[in-house]
Amino acid sequence: MRELPPSLLQGKETSRKVTIILDGMDNSKTHLPQERRISKEHANVSRLKSHVVGAIVHSGLSNHGKEIFACLDLFEWPHDPNLIANALICVLDKFNRLHGLAPVLYLQLDNCVRENKNNVILCLLTLLVDLDIFQKVRCNMTK
Repeated sequence: MRELPPSLLQGKETSRKVTIILDGMDNSKTHLPQERRISKEHANVSRLKSHVVGAIVHSGLSNHGKEIFACLDLFEWPHDPNLIANALICVLDKFNRLHGLAPVLYLQLDNCVRENKNNVILCLLTLLVDLDIFQKVRCNMTK
């Protein structure tokens, strides 16, 4: 995940917006137990499959200007828009409990049609505005 430069976070408007960068981690790196080399004795041992979605939240509401969150999925959600929608809601809930929410949300996601760039995520973002959770939501898809 890439971080926004500090110059974008400076100024009097930082408390009016929250920027969330959301990205999933490679599945092969999160299965447990994690071993450097798999010995013959452990070659057939089943591993706990897990998936981590990380989030960096930039906001003037935070004491340090940013917060870092991780959402662990034990394959409870299909790896489609449900996973990203659940992770976004979890991050928003955690940040809201700590600092409250700003009226404007900027969201940065990968340019992945399967998980991010689809009508489910766009409908969720529209719902966040319709329910008056945010006044404005802007989503950026990066490559």
